[in-house]
Amino acid sequence: MPIPTGPDSAHPAPTPDQSRASCVWSIVSGATFLALAAAASGALVSQKLLGIKMPGCGAGSGCDKAATSAWGTIPLIHWPVSYLGFAYFLAMLFAWLAVKGTPPAPLRWIIRLGALASLMFIGVMLTQDLLCKYCLGAHAANLLFVAVAELAGRAAPRVPRPALAARGLVTAAAVFAISSGAMAVADSREQQGIKDRFNESVARIVASNPSAG
Repeated sequence: MPIPTGPDSAHPAPTPDQSRASCVWSIVSGATFLALAAAASGALVSQKLLGIKMPGCGAGSGCDKAATSAWGTIPLIHWPVSYLGFAYFLAMLFAWLAVKGTPPAPLRWIIRLGALASLMFIGVMLTQDLLCKYCLGAHAANLLFVAVAELAGRAAPRVPRPALAARGLVTAAAVFAISSGAMAVADSREQQGIKDRFNESVARIVASNPSAG
């Protein structure tokens, strides 16, 4: 009897238990890396919006230099890059859970664009002496997530999955919009608080020195 040859005999299909274990590994590892990236960028957001002083982010530090540099803010809209990163990582985390660690093609392309952005920012930090450990940690965790997503994408069935793609994209868009909106409101209140404190200081100075008015 001839011995069967070919790709099926050389690479037997995984058993249900193997597929389930691979799926669980994909979900947990991808979510872990995204949670780390969101936590690192969230630390910078907390410092900006809540005034929480993060270790190593004082005046003159790499974090401070990165935040106040041309790379720390999105041009025209004056939106801190840390806000964008936090919203993106949070959106990807919820989308990853929504697709259960098996990203369809449209979501994988968004993830790849995120990888290019991380590589670009890491390059900028290294070449322009803007080493922010929280930024570096966020981008490193994102690149590890991208590796998990690529492996999961190769293992996923090569068939169109419009419902799964729609679920992932809608979830990502909704979380991104909600988190960005919440940060916009908080940022607006913070800016108004700064103005109010400045006006109060000026009023006290004028009150204590009438001749200055």
